[in-house]
Amino acid sequence: MDTWIGLAGALAGTALGWILSFLSQRAQRRFEDSSRWLSDKRKIYADFIIGSDHLYELLRLEAGGKWTPKALDGVIERRLVQHANAREVALVGSPEVVAAIAPIQVNLDAATDLTLAPPLRNIIDQTWKDLDLAWAKASNDFDRAARADLHIAPASTGYLVLLTSTLRKRIVPRPD
Repeated sequence: MDTWIGLAGALAGTALGWILSFLSQRAQRRFEDSSRWLSDKRKIYADFIIGSDHLYELLRLEAGGKWTPKALDGVIERRLVQHANAREVALVGSPEVVAAIAPIQVNLDAATDLTLAPPLRNIIDQTWKDLDLAWAKASNDFDRAARADLHIAPASTGYLVLLTSTLRKRIVPRPD
């Protein structure tokens, strides 16, 4: 009888060990998948906001200048890449992140209009100063939504205030 009790105990111990090992491996796979997914989302979000910032700065710096066909092709290419990045964010982003894309796109449209079509400046109600502030708000809103989705602590308010004040100081008056 003692042999059967010992055998049953050994079998129960083996089964318990196998079950615990299986559960541990499954939890490890879930963690690795979620970590990889967060890493992928972080890269997608970064590509979108960095590409959008670069495009906005290019448009801002070249406003009112003479556009060569090569420079214009460069802007169009960056705009297409930025649009593709926005679509990728829309595929993987949370609803809050996806909602934060629209103001960025609207601001890039306005910056493109102000930069490439100077005669339209009289029609467009938004000056560069207003657009810079709207751009800062749209980028900060996207950053906040992306950080929340990625479970990253929000940037300090001081950083956001510094960014906005830096943008205000940097504004170069443009002819309207």
